[in-house]
Amino acid sequence: MAEGGKGGLSPGGIFNFLVATDTAAGNAKLARSRKKMQLQQNKQSAAEAGLARWSQSLGNQKLMNRAGENLATLTENIGRVQDAQTLNKVQRDLATAEQLGAATAAFAAAGMGGSSVEAFKRTLVTTRAIESELQSRSNKSGNYLAQQQRSQVIPDAVDSLNRDIITARIDFTDYGPSKGPSLLGNLAALGMAAGAAAAGAPDIGNAILKSRTAGLQNRQGQGQQAAATFNSALSDFGDGVKQLKDTFRFSGSSPKLRPVDTSNWGADLTSFMIR
Repeated sequence: MAEGGKGGLSPGGIFNFLVATDTAAGNAKLARSRKKMQLQQNKQSAAEAGLARWSQSLGNQKLMNRAGENLATLTENIGRVQDAQTLNKVQRDLATAEQLGAATAAFAAAGMGGSSVEAFKRTLVTTRAIESELQSRSNKSGNYLAQQQRSQVIPDAVDSLNRDIITARIDFTDYGPSKGPSLLGNLAALGMAAGAAAAGAPDIGNAILKSRTAGLQNRQGQGQQAAATFNSALSDFGDGVKQLKDTFRFSGSSPKLRPVDTSNWGADLTSFMIR
């Protein structure tokens, strides 16, 4: 039943409707402000993350470039060392041949020959072979270590890469609806409620306002309060239907018309009730 009496809309219902409208409008304005700030912060966070990823990529690129330069330098050095080793071997062989030739000439000039000369030659050749073998092993060991160092350049660089996962700190908070209540919808609800009251069923008007109020409350996340308001609207609607039945009464097949008191309508209108 209407709180304002038989002929008018409920002041409490109107007040609650206005409060819900004002709350929804205020919350929508606040939501728009928060979403605008959220968007700006997300853009800034995305820009910072992009800059950090670019810096990370640049650092990794420089690291790999240095590794490539080191690899080229080591490869060049290994080549030079191997060339020097080959040259040294050739020079040692030539020196051994020269020494044997000189020794042979000296023995011949001295009239020496036979087993003594052959023993000297074998000793010299054996000595040079031992020296060459030792030098060869030393070269192989050095070359192996150099190749090992060279083979570790790229793996070491890869292990030193910055693999941190950089993501933007995006705020996905939902601040609620940013669109306020429809002015046209509110005016329509008020108009229909006033029309229902003018037709002699103010509780239907109250039900219309409460239904609109429940919708606004539900948008603000006030689920329980919205459910209570809507249940109240259903109750008012039932009372309003009774008011309509009392207003338009039929007696037999020949309804009779009588003037209706228009004092609660707010205007000097002439109406009739059927009884």
